[in-house]
Amino acid sequence: MKNDNQSGNINPALSEELFHKMTEHTNQVYKFVKIYNDYANAPRDYGTGEKVNMLSVHIMSDIEEHPGITVTELAEEWVRTKGSISQVIKNLDENGYIIKKKEGNNNKNVHLYPTSKGVELSLAHKMYDARNLKNTLDFFTQYCTEEELTAFYKVLSYYTMLLKG
Repeated sequence: MKNDNQSGNINPALSEELFHKMTEHTNQVYKFVKIYNDYANAPRDYGTGEKVNMLSVHIMSDIEEHPGITVTELAEEWVRTKGSISQVIKNLDENGYIIKKKEGNNNKNVHLYPTSKGVELSLAHKMYDARNLKNTLDFFTQYCTEEELTAFYKVLSYYTMLLKG
């Protein structure tokens, strides 16, 4: 593929072919994102008998690993609004997974701590993820080489950078 370096335009002879090829690839990405989004949002039992969605259980594990973390810190980590994270926190609190403590002389400064139930969920989630990761890796290695997987994750990290802006 030759680009016209002066104008940044793609050679017209290649543009239609490139467009169709990129559209095919982009459609694969869209399909993956849709299926993965459904997977991530589906509540599942991580081994405690209660169903929790993926974002909630990952946030629970962050709280378990970093007792005293704040909503603001979680929002930055998960690239979400504080309002979005606050909704997850409200649900975790209502289900007895966390406790909130106001610390310092600022009543808005709420720190999050796991309850024993929250620690149990976090540990069950980590075991679930370890099994799932092993199964995923076993599946991938049936079809892809280590080099292909490394290249995939490299492209994925750059795509993430592109989307974050």
